[in-house]
Amino acid sequence: MTVDKHYKPQNISRERTNIKRCIARRAQQLLYISGIANLYAGLHKGGWALILMYHSVVDDHIAPFIDPRNNITAQEFESQLILLHKTCRIISLSELLACLHEKKPISPKTVVITFDDGYLDNLVNAAPLLAKYHMPATLFLATRYIELTEPQWIDRLYNAFQFRSRNKCALTCLDLSKPIQLRQAYRQFKKKLLAAGFEKRKSFLEQIEEQLKPFALPPRLTLNWDDVRLLKEEFPMFEIGVHTQTHVDLTSLNDKEAECEIEQSRQDCKNEIGSEPRLFSYPYGRHDSKIRTCVKKGHFLGAVSTQPTYRINGSTDRWALPRFAGPKSLLDLKMWLSGSFPELAISLWGKAYD
Repeated sequence: MTVDKHYKPQNISRERTNIKRCIARRAQQLLYISGIANLYAGLHKGGWALILMYHSVVDDHIAPFIDPRNNITAQEFESQLILLHKTCRIISLSELLACLHEKKPISPKTVVITFDDGYLDNLVNAAPLLAKYHMPATLFLATRYIELTEPQWIDRLYNAFQFRSRNKCALTCLDLSKPIQLRQAYRQFKKKLLAAGFEKRKSFLEQIEEQLKPFALPPRLTLNWDDVRLLKEEFPMFEIGVHTQTHVDLTSLNDKEAECEIEQSRQDCKNEIGSEPRLFSYPYGRHDSKIRTCVKKGHFLGAVSTQPTYRINGSTDRWALPRFAGPKSLLDLKMWLSGSFPELAISLWGKAYD
């Protein structure tokens, strides 16, 4: 369904404002603008890499249906690619893992580009832009979502709230007509869904949608297996990895369940695209020693996480590689690429904000 161009979505996914965090982030940006960050980097030379993490690269047609915290516009994405093309060495995740495994030196300003989940716009919007600048990337698929061509649960929740035709929901006592309570309810439901398994999520989402009666439904947002095969054929610099089968928090499962999620996603991918995935992404970045052991047993080359956000060097654990969430601000990206983040911020304030 096409949403009227004059429709203005409510900012329901905005987190509570943290004034201290905002001030610290601005202070970090000033370190870059003032030149202090570059001076620090010049005094601390050495090879390093960072991995950028994206989810959805939207155009005007699909932007209203995807939680803004998980998307970036195609224009913003291309601006970042132009900066990366001019200033960095872009390599595949497989190449970075080979360097770590073989103890080879990493060149300064080495960048790896990754995508999580399996959004259709990765094929439609992101892949052509990456090909334009001759850049490799890695896509991590939640294989059950690809099989069913279902939107990610966070986007179903977002749509139910964003396009609700009712402001009362029996699942919460909060009044959704009031912006603060609306955001509180959204956070509560998101927390509950994140902790749930696939079937419980599906049931809870159906209850929410029945209660809120959204007046608009999204277009198809998720790749199917034919799309994945087309991506491999048309854009061979795109590596395919896996992100479990049902995008579940692996640390919430017992050992057998976690092994099944990891192994089944690997088998799904192998059966559908004819090659065995060798790269893994932990859903929500959550892992522990048992989960890392399960991934190692799955014959993967390495695995990516999310925070804590650090640049990668020769001693970084290739089974827990940190990533930087792709920013909407080009200034933030420039700061990260200066070679001083997050170490300079941590040395000054004991903590860095990305």
